[in-house]
Amino acid sequence: MSETQLITFYFTLGLSNDEILAFLKVQHNCNISLRTLKRRLKNLKLFRKKGYSPINQVATYLFKDTVRQETIRRLLKSIDPVGVEIRTRRRLRRRQYNNKGPNYLWHVDSYDKLKPFGIGINGCIDGFSRHIMWMKAGRTNNNPRVIGGYFVDTIQKIGGIPLTIRADMGTENRHIEQMQVFFRRDTGINIHRPAFLYGKSTANQKIECWWGILRKHNAEFWMNLFKKIQDDGYFNGSYLEKALIQFCFLRIIQSELNSVVLEWNSHNRSSSKNSILPRGKPLIMYHIPEIYRSNDYLISVEFDDLEIAREECVFLDQECPCDKDVFELCNILLNEAAVENIPSDPYNAIDVYLYLRNKLSCLL
Repeated sequence: MSETQLITFYFTLGLSNDEILAFLKVQHNCNISLRTLKRRLKNLKLFRKKGYSPINQVATYLFKDTVRQETIRRLLKSIDPVGVEIRTRRRLRRRQYNNKGPNYLWHVDSYDKLKPFGIGINGCIDGFSRHIMWMKAGRTNNNPRVIGGYFVDTIQKIGGIPLTIRADMGTENRHIEQMQVFFRRDTGINIHRPAFLYGKSTANQKIECWWGILRKHNAEFWMNLFKKIQDDGYFNGSYLEKALIQFCFLRIIQSELNSVVLEWNSHNRSSSKNSILPRGKPLIMYHIPEIYRSNDYLISVEFDDLEIAREECVFLDQECPCDKDVFELCNILLNEAAVENIPSDPYNAIDVYLYLRNKLSCLL
């Protein structure tokens, strides 16, 4: 991309002027002054939102009313006596999450809420920055060769592997584990830090927490939509109907996941009382850790090693989101009816799904 395109892209992500300058310098070797950046933004007619209330005015408004601590204590004891008793016994001392820097520890997990309808989601998040490394929807999320393909694609994109990966106990993570150990062999880098960690799902907190965010922003809509199709009698869980769901909806779901990830990576992450990590935008924290007095723990991977790992993976074709025979048959039926082959939105996809389901039920 050109310098103008880069400035426009980072501006639309909501980055501040200082963050844009840092990204241009570190990621693109482009040095411009703050004055030049402001002039470019003005020429591009890119202006930040004006008319907001200064934080000191908001704080002054909120602190107008004063309530005694004793009053709050009595109210809490009346409303939540059990919680007060537990806190009094200091039972809620939680461990603090710590992570030294980007690529120090990745968290990998699968999301199964759409699995009954033939769509599995798998994702990975960097523990330090909360930057999403990959978020993929596919026909499966429990095939270790497919998950390995997501891993290898990400390695090729960023140029290396993390120091450690954490995942749940499951066969779908077996290939990632073997690849990570293979890539880490003979590196001599922090030999006391394991290449791969298995643990309970509840302990893999960073990615588990993100699934809750995904459900609110995206997955809940699809869960309700597919449940409505099922309740109306248009889905029985057969292999064919799952393939039709994949054909009609999978590409739309992946497109929406990409949008959610882009929004997440560029948002200002709030601090957590159970974490001693700095706060900031995941995009900035991951790519420019120096701002937060941290280091990048990325370990480079040899090209030959990456090619060896690639041979052990399966890479799903996004242009063929379902069984190949079903895909070709659906395209033939849609071409005969002069219907758009790729649905553009969820409701258009429902119409295409019902049409194909009806046509195939007559043929079979």
